[in-house]
Amino acid sequence: MLDRLDAAIRVELDILAPALVRAWRTAPPAERSRQIDVLIRRRLERVLRALAIAMSAGRDLDRKALADAIPAELVLDLLSRLSPPQPVTEAIILTNDLDVVTPGTPAWAAAPLTPAQARQWIAQLVFPPLDVQTLINTWRNQPRQTVAAPLIHRLSSRLWTSVAKLQIESQLTAGLAAGENVEQLTKRIRSVTSALAWQARRVARTEGRRALERDHLDRTTDALGDMIQGIKIQAVLDNRTRPEHAARNGKMYYRQPDGSYRDEAGLPAPELPDAPNCRCTYVPVLREPEFQTDTARLAYELTTRKFSG
Repeated sequence: MLDRLDAAIRVELDILAPALVRAWRTAPPAERSRQIDVLIRRRLERVLRALAIAMSAGRDLDRKALADAIPAELVLDLLSRLSPPQPVTEAIILTNDLDVVTPGTPAWAAAPLTPAQARQWIAQLVFPPLDVQTLINTWRNQPRQTVAAPLIHRLSSRLWTSVAKLQIESQLTAGLAAGENVEQLTKRIRSVTSALAWQARRVARTEGRRALERDHLDRTTDALGDMIQGIKIQAVLDNRTRPEHAARNGKMYYRQPDGSYRDEAGLPAPELPDAPNCRCTYVPVLREPEFQTDTARLAYELTTRKFSG
């Protein structure tokens, strides 16, 4: 399901990025705002539709419950932020053949976008960057539901000095808060350390995913509350997956009274990713509903079977 959803989003972004560039180059300055806004809304609606379909077409009702848990206000807020703070017709003054841009004009109206810039801009609209305090909490504090060491303890002392570790933490915080991608984070890390490109990229990729995974798990558990029975590890199963990570695919950690998660042996759930370049993630498992009558249970089972195809 996740692979299909990822493919659908990538297809829409592949179409949208060059379309934005063409709109910038061909549309009159006064029309750029309207045309770009239409393009983004159209593609975003398709992405949201793909998300809704993917979340409601699973083998059971879990994904539909997650879709229902997404508040309508969140979608409306996302759409509202696609509009520029002021009309481009008021922000751009034509002087001969030059565009003089006044302060407050959106970045895409002030200068031409490359496809890469368009992708980054869209990603920041759809997935807003985490705030600085959330990121600092990720690097330094114990997660609420799982267990992990602070960033300075995770980084190898053989590769990084104590000063370098603090500089990496600072650069990751600044970069992720600005919505930067892995390559940009890699450059930041290399600018303050003597790391090779692959070493810096490994840290950027792993720690970037860690911040997003913790935020995702916090938001999911907060939204679903007592509906969650536990969390299950979902590994990416391909020729690059570690054998031990493939073996733990589907491993379940059950919710405890204190809000933490432990397996059947009582061991706590690790924070993911728990190894360099780890691509494992947690998915919530919802509790089975309690039925007052056999008829209600039968109706639920029939509905579940319908959704599972």
